[in-house]
Amino acid sequence: RITHDRDALVFAAARDGLHPVSIPRPAQDGAAAGLHWEVLEGQPAEPRLDRAACLLDADAVVWPLTLRVWQPGDRIAPFGFDGHQLISDLLTQAKVPPSERAAHRVLVDAAGTVHWLVGLRASRAAALTPPTQQTLRFTAP
Repeated sequence: RITHDRDALVFAAARDGLHPVSIPRPAQDGAAAGLHWEVLEGQPAEPRLDRAACLLDADAVVWPLTLRVWQPGDRIAPFGFDGHQLISDLLTQAKVPPSERAAHRVLVDAAGTVHWLVGLRASRAAALTPPTQQTLRFTAP
């Protein structure tokens, strides 16, 4: 694969193994395709918000979830922003090299809502609220 990055051509091996992975509503902790999750009753006492994790209200998402490579036109409603942002814009703002952008993954529910740009931004679409009964904490290395 050849991509153009500013004033240089970047040669990279084609990326295989980035097929979509379906995640049915988990009843226990688990992992798939490099993504780990914990099932927590209620809300964590001190929710850690960082780029490597995403906290979801399990009842606020449409199951199953899908872990897939982002696609042009994908949007997310990230914490700290009004409205939605294009995934492509967030990758540019985060200064992700063009040669690495194609491999970034998103966690999407069955309704097409992007809940997490893995490793960069979480969405407020299924944010934890006082009535949250079950929290899912997704992490990626």
